[in-house]
Amino acid sequence: MPAFPSRQLGLAFDLRGCPSACRHCYLGSAVAPYVPQDEMEPLTEQFRQYRRDGEEGAYFARISVASWFHEPDYAPNYRELRTLEERLSGGEAPPREYLSTWRLAREPEYAAWARSVGLETCRLSFYGVGETHNWFARRKGAYEDHLAALPRMLDAGIAPAIQVFLTRKSLPELGKLMHALEELRLPERTEALGKPFVLFLRTPMPTGDARRIEYLRPTLEEVEGCIPEPLVESSRRHRQVNELWQTEAEWCRQAAARPETFPSAHPEPEEVWFLVSGRFDVYPNMGTLEPWWKLGNLKRQSVAALVEAYETNRPMGLAVNYGVSARQLVERTGRPESRRIYDSLSDLLSLYLARWCEKS
Repeated sequence: MPAFPSRQLGLAFDLRGCPSACRHCYLGSAVAPYVPQDEMEPLTEQFRQYRRDGEEGAYFARISVASWFHEPDYAPNYRELRTLEERLSGGEAPPREYLSTWRLAREPEYAAWARSVGLETCRLSFYGVGETHNWFARRKGAYEDHLAALPRMLDAGIAPAIQVFLTRKSLPELGKLMHALEELRLPERTEALGKPFVLFLRTPMPTGDARRIEYLRPTLEEVEGCIPEPLVESSRRHRQVNELWQTEAEWCRQAAARPETFPSAHPEPEEVWFLVSGRFDVYPNMGTLEPWWKLGNLKRQSVAALVEAYETNRPMGLAVNYGVSARQLVERTGRPESRRIYDSLSDLLSLYLARWCEKS
């Protein structure tokens, strides 16, 4: 594992969790306990005071702090937490691309506040319409919340970026979803803000909870000719690809011919973040909250031990990512005859890495 880029680190604390428990979430369901708010500052200070042997001064040149890593602003004192994030981050809260759709649907002033602190674009995810969407979110009324959130965002000057997850359950409903979005006049209203309208389709990344819904992943034959062409075209434009996905068989063929380059499955993040759960377990943002990614526990290990675990690939997830080739992952856990579709080779290899870790 390379050293921290520019010696910068992000710390994200799970202070509130999430109102939903989405079945595609790579972080898994958010469950109590949560990090107490008064723990954020002293825990951050531990990282701020971290020094390397033989070096003068703090090791990290900059530390960014967030009070969430599931849904933002779900805590009722979200404005206070934003101010705390700014202070602990040295004057500027970390940028974001999400808002709480739960709060957007319930608090009319929330969207205007989000715009006032600099948010210009917000990503929303749809899993189908009505009860299909609610089933994926594991929350009654989640679909209605999304439809209520969109006009409030636009009224406040925030442009939506909508991603639609493609599964066997959502595939028959794509036409209905497009119609529902068209009724809200999203393209015209977004362009009136001087922003392009973003709408794209993707398959769930098969990590975390999403591994449990792999049975809903369609085959290439199941999707051919069944997706509205405007959605196909807008997805190609946004993702800047001609082919939105390929079969598992084709990705396996490409992986088998790939040079032994590392990391093999999970790309290195542009910014390194440590995610701190309510039990004070620490995970790198390269992977999930599954046990093979755990760096340690902030109450039982020192910052030095956590940093060393990250840099020496001590967790099995990091060790496999930097020590097992794509070809080996395919040979041990792949299904080279499968016609299921995946957006990218790295998506598929992340699934193989999880299987490898489970079997080891």
